[in-house]
Amino acid sequence: MRFAPTRKNEIWVTDFIIRDDSQRTKILIVLDVFTRLPVVLTILDSKAGIAGQLVTHLDETCRELRYPETLWVDAGFEFGSEKLTEWAGQRVIILYGNETPQKRSMAEPFLRRLSQFLREKNSSAPGDLKRDLAEWRQLEERRLRDNVSAD
Repeated sequence: MRFAPTRKNEIWVTDFIIRDDSQRTKILIVLDVFTRLPVVLTILDSKAGIAGQLVTHLDETCRELRYPETLWVDAGFEFGSEKLTEWAGQRVIILYGNETPQKRSMAEPFLRRLSQFLREKNSSAPGDLKRDLAEWRQLEERRLRDNVSAD
């Protein structure tokens, strides 16, 4: 398994942030490992099946951007679901489920920056949270474009 992509849409990494709020809001994050930009950053419906939402968001994004060759997933039940495995198999996407230092090193700084930003905003209404996520995405894109380290 090669961990150093040479182009965008080659390897994506997936993860969640679970907010410490009364609803335990779950935010899905999918990063392109090459560009280090979020390709998916969305709030999941806590009343609906997480695995189904994961597949839906991935499919919508892939139709716009192109399917990745490899999708790094974590050990959570959502990522080990039959729906995700079937979805990836139908699209010839390699699911790589082992927790690796490379995956952690890619995802952790991103997750820390997003978590810190959301703690500072402290938004509770879904509309405010969506606005905050959009604002954070713009800040992250600017940070990467300007090549300024926030770690």
